[in-house]
Amino acid sequence: MPRVSIIMSVYNGSKVVDRAIKSIINQTWQDWEFIIIDDASNDASVARIKHFQRQDKRIVFLQNDCNTGLTKSLNLGLQRSKGELIARIDDDDWWHETKLEKQVTFLTKNRNYGIIGTNVIVHLNRDEKQVKKITMPETDDVIRKVLYRRTPFVHSSVVFRKQLVEKFGGYNERLRYAQDYDLWNRYLVETSGHNLQEFLCYRSSHLGNALSFKHWRYQQYCIIKTMLKYYPVYHYEFPKYFHILGRIFSLLSPPYAKSIKHYFKSRSLTKPIS
Repeated sequence: MPRVSIIMSVYNGSKVVDRAIKSIINQTWQDWEFIIIDDASNDASVARIKHFQRQDKRIVFLQNDCNTGLTKSLNLGLQRSKGELIARIDDDDWWHETKLEKQVTFLTKNRNYGIIGTNVIVHLNRDEKQVKKITMPETDDVIRKVLYRRTPFVHSSVVFRKQLVEKFGGYNERLRYAQDYDLWNRYLVETSGHNLQEFLCYRSSHLGNALSFKHWRYQQYCIIKTMLKYYPVYHYEFPKYFHILGRIFSLLSPPYAKSIKHYFKSRSLTKPIS
């Protein structure tokens, strides 16, 4: 039985998936299975995945008959997973070679922690020379301070315990976006979270993965829906609800929505956490 189950959903990722897979194979922690779900791609993604599967039998390949979306694909991966720890990666992201080893070591030493992420480096242009370093909240108490306004983890950086899935369920299939934000809100009721202050996860922001304005608005709707669901669970004081009002305003006021979008994005990614 592998210690870690790594889950990745792929949709038309043939140009980037090689790098993601190689970053897993090259991990210093080798006790893993890599569950890759192809979500009915119409490019060469399947061929690239099978190429690596022939070389490494730890790669488990699943294929959807039709495009079901990220959330359902991730739940399929969770259902097939055998590890006691779950790791997530997107097809256009990649990891530092020591990432898994450091996270598994932390969770082994700290049994009261159920979720661990890392800092992230975002590559902003095609030659990958221009980067942005994003520092995530480190300790559990700071993670809880920011939870009311944004996700405290980078999804592709996270490792969490399978027992949380067994107790609280997997990703909410009613959400096309913000499914990870919903998951952390559920799990942090029961467990503690931590982010290693090392830059062990890498992302690209220039590969066509930016949301259209229409999809961004639906993403905001999913976030607001999640906030309204969990604010009462965490007994947030009334002033924090003004954050939801700001997001609602951005949805109802198209002329100002883009500027408000950038405002929230800059706060969530660059503002120091007090």
